[in-house]
Amino acid sequence: MNLIVITTMVALVCYLVLVYVVSRRGLRIRVNRFFVIYLITMVYWQIAALMVSISDTASMALLWYKLLMPALSAQFLIYFLFTQAFLRIRGQKWVIRLGILTWIVTMIAILSGTPHFIPGVYQDENTGLFVPDFGMLVMILAVLDYFVLGYGVFNLFRGYRWAQSDLERNRLRYLLLGIGVVILGTMANLVPSLKPYPIDITANIINAFLIAYAILRYRLLDITLVIRKGLLYFIPTAIIGAGYFLLISLVIGLFHAFAEPQILLVSLLVAVIAAVVVQPLRDRAQLWIDRLFFREKYDSSLMLQRLSHTAASVLDLDRLTGMILDEVTTTIHIERTAFFLRHEESGGFRLMAQRGPEQNADLRLRKDHPIVDWLSSHENALTRHDMEMMPQFKALWGEEKEDLERMGAELFIPLEAKGDLVGILAIGPKLSEVAYSQDDQLTLTTLANQAAVAIENARLYDAAQRELAERKRAEKTLKEYSERLEEMVEERTKELRDAQARLIQSEKLAATGRLAASVAHEINNPLQGISNYLSVISRQVAQDDPLHEDLDMVKLGFERIAEIVRRLRAFYRPAGEEMEPTDINGVVERVLALMGHQLSLGNVEVKTELAERELPVLGSAGQLEQVLVNLALNAQEAMPEGGELMVRTALRDNVVQLQVTDTGQGISEEEMSRLFRPFYSGRGGKGLGLGLWISHNIIEGHGGSIEVESQLGEGTTFTIKLPAYLEL
Repeated sequence: MNLIVITTMVALVCYLVLVYVVSRRGLRIRVNRFFVIYLITMVYWQIAALMVSISDTASMALLWYKLLMPALSAQFLIYFLFTQAFLRIRGQKWVIRLGILTWIVTMIAILSGTPHFIPGVYQDENTGLFVPDFGMLVMILAVLDYFVLGYGVFNLFRGYRWAQSDLERNRLRYLLLGIGVVILGTMANLVPSLKPYPIDITANIINAFLIAYAILRYRLLDITLVIRKGLLYFIPTAIIGAGYFLLISLVIGLFHAFAEPQILLVSLLVAVIAAVVVQPLRDRAQLWIDRLFFREKYDSSLMLQRLSHTAASVLDLDRLTGMILDEVTTTIHIERTAFFLRHEESGGFRLMAQRGPEQNADLRLRKDHPIVDWLSSHENALTRHDMEMMPQFKALWGEEKEDLERMGAELFIPLEAKGDLVGILAIGPKLSEVAYSQDDQLTLTTLANQAAVAIENARLYDAAQRELAERKRAEKTLKEYSERLEEMVEERTKELRDAQARLIQSEKLAATGRLAASVAHEINNPLQGISNYLSVISRQVAQDDPLHEDLDMVKLGFERIAEIVRRLRAFYRPAGEEMEPTDINGVVERVLALMGHQLSLGNVEVKTELAERELPVLGSAGQLEQVLVNLALNAQEAMPEGGELMVRTALRDNVVQLQVTDTGQGISEEEMSRLFRPFYSGRGGKGLGLGLWISHNIIEGHGGSIEVESQLGEGTTFTIKLPAYLEL
């Protein structure tokens, strides 16, 4: 049996054991199924390599090489699918399609017997192994297969960079190392000088050991594999013992010519020397096993040093508790651990973080729980044995007892800060099934004391951060409120200033109105005398007398002055004039009948579109007629050469509308802004400029509004809106 056969058989046994171990974890889990299929392809690979190594004909070796190639192509795709399931990655379907296409082309090439795939094999002179000749098609398909596998490696590397815990990073680290060794081993088959040697099989063995170590050390795929510590100690002891007796037998064989007393003396001397030499070797072997599988005795001090340096600088509570649990589970090789922290409001203890195959997110310990009471008054750890012996724990409720069973804790260690119990560290059993010693409990208690200080610092920091955030939010709210208050003060100040300006303006206008009324009253008395005097003169002058024409000119001037006096008297009208239901259509008809002759003299064509029904408003008929007269006179002035005057009335949404439209010269935007001001004479500059201002005040006094729209050269429309009078 040559070295190649032995190497291949070792690799086959390794992967058969891995298939058994992973299968026991359960094939209902998707990631486990892909990993088992990957391991089965590895088993098939070793079987094919074994059959090639024991083949005595080239045709038999060529057949097994051809049967191996599709398995290798499928293996690369399956490993990619395993990385997706392991890292919970979705998508990347195009990589899957590429892998399937490559496998189909490989199958077609084998079934068709194309010479471009594996044209033949030859026997190496040094190893005697049949080695294949790879065609160009194998090289092309190998590039595609390696691309699919490389994408899976890329997924693992990306998951390693994003890993949140040391445990997860260690799992990914050994998977990356293993698949990297496999890739290098398979690439050796593409080098002609390396193909005859079992480099790929050796790489597979290394990969199997790395996977096994990840399972034993870091519970890859959450596989819990218990190895008895005594069994591992027995192996080096047996090997050293066998070597010990072999050495004595060898010495006795070499000195068989000695006499019996001499042989006894030599044997005793060799035994002493062997005992002195072998005992350190045995201790070193046990030390190596402890470091490999049960490193808690040697790593505890290093763990405490690491945590003492790093925990004080970590102020994020979730990260801190997770880091401590990762250190404890990986260093002491514990099956499960959990952190319970005190809730400030309720006083109970709730689960903050946990590690282990089973997650119990709903576990809580009330503030009067027997475990909490016991740990509050003791500094040492509470063991499961203590709980089974003490009467207060036997009286637990059924649900609480079930919670403790689900927790599966062997130790409950108090976390105390300034004499107060701030947390509880629950420790599960060791994977080696060895009980916790006093040294272990002392180490975990020391760890708990360090963790309590770090956790309390983190909680204080978290509380300070929340208080700072609340203060910033309060300051922001106060600032926004202050800004809004300033805006409100500015708005109210502006409103008061505007109201004050309007009040001053109103008082000025009222005073002006009173002055105008007083002046009109003073002028009116002399005018009455002049009117009487003109009447007397008019009766005395004959019609054919030339003086009669001069008298007519004086009468026209008198009427002009009388009209100005009437307007001045209307400028100030005392409040309290009686309001009564008034039909707007009637107002329009009366005003147009009164002004019809005057408008016709100016070549103004009057048109009306009046509502068919009455449009009653509550108001003064005389004042409303005065408004319409002012608008009609303004329209006539805007059309010195004649035009069209349209008057419309309508009822819309309980609002009576009166529109007066002319086809005159129009009003500019600058004039429109000052149109309703007193003493502003627009559109021709005749009169005192009080008509529109009086009209505006009258309409507002009736609870309505007056609006104007105009286009230069096209005309102007005044729209009056008054609330309709509805009888109850």
